[in-house]
Amino acid sequence: MVQDELTDGRRIAELLASEIDGQKRGPLGQLTVTNPDREVEGTPNGARAYDVRRLRADRDPRREPVPDEAGRLFAQVFVHEERARIELRTGLSVAVDAANEAGLRARPKAVQPPRTLVFVERGAAVKRAVDVLEAATEAADPPEN
Repeated sequence: MVQDELTDGRRIAELLASEIDGQKRGPLGQLTVTNPDREVEGTPNGARAYDVRRLRADRDPRREPVPDEAGRLFAQVFVHEERARIELRTGLSVAVDAANEAGLRARPKAVQPPRTLVFVERGAAVKRAVDVLEAATEAADPPEN
């Protein structure tokens, strides 16, 4: 049995990106990872790793290339040394509730526009973070593009 837990922020963010791009049905099928920083390294304050954009439901990213500016900015993912942080821009209160139910730390961020921060501190928590993204996607207004 493996005793080590994955706590490398960059690797956690990579796992999350794979989960997002691997989901092509349901609410997460509308999300795509864009504008990745392939050289990102974790920092104490968090360094932006990539954006998550929400596409129109009728757009199939498997058939059409997705430009980095396509779709509404849904979230950004930041890499810390020992965790990843998701900054959601929509579905905010639902995301806090879903994160709390999933056992993930979450809190609102008082900026304009407001955001919700969700902290993913272990690789094993990525699936729970995906559940939070799904809940926020379902609660959000339809994408405009």
